[in-house]
Amino acid sequence: MLMRIGGKDVEGIDGRWIEVKNPATSELIDRVPAGTKEDVSCAADAADAAFYAWAKKTMRDRGMILYHAAQKVRDQHKDLSRLLTVEQGKR
Repeated sequence: MLMRIGGKDVEGIDGRWIEVKNPATSELIDRVPAGTKEDVSCAADAADAAFYAWAKKTMRDRGMILYHAAQKVRDQHKDLSRLLTVEQGKR
């Protein structure tokens, strides 16, 4: 899994990763970038840059973007719930 910064999937700046394991079985579930202060700074800069384009959108346009984002979560809710359950060691 990668971080999403500025609309792009990216690794951490320093290339370090954190292993995500099922705490009940120690099974490796995934790896995630170990974000640094520099990664947070890049994300904040990207959010700041995106703010102006977002602010220019109409309420309807912003609502539709959020509606579509929520639809993606609904479309994947079974996979997401399974992943979160395993990540908590409940499987």
